[in-house]
Amino acid sequence: MADHGLTGWYFQWDGAKKRFGQCNYTYKILSFSRFLTEHSEEEEFMATVMHEIAHALVGSGAGHGPVWKAKMRQLGQVPDRTKTSNAAQSEARKAAANYVLTCATSGKVLGHLDRLVKSRRTKYRVITYLGHQCPCHRQVVLYNGKTFEEA
Repeated sequence: MADHGLTGWYFQWDGAKKRFGQCNYTYKILSFSRFLTEHSEEEEFMATVMHEIAHALVGSGAGHGPVWKAKMRQLGQVPDRTKTSNAAQSEARKAAANYVLTCATSGKVLGHLDRLVKSRRTKYRVITYLGHQCPCHRQVVLYNGKTFEEA
């Protein structure tokens, strides 16, 4: 980080399982998922480090826009907004999940969760089928073979 002029910034590991890196402008911290790093190649991790360094250098208002993309190119990187996770990371996330969601009718796996929530907000909507009905048969979703209340 110092090589790129980020004085006063700190490196930190975190427990994230769905995102690789994060730039916290308030506390000047670049944090990275220890879990995903353990299941990735060094090249992928270093690309993420450069991604977050570019965020720190251009400031919070730049997002993944043209200023950030130009900084990524200046740093010798491809300005990818997000990295797709590799198969090892996907399997590791599934193995680490506390709950497997299945359709009570078909037994189809609907997803994996770290914790139970009654609803969760995405960018566009609130997903409320957790604890209610699955999208395929409109039946109860099972959490490790139990209903939401039992789990």
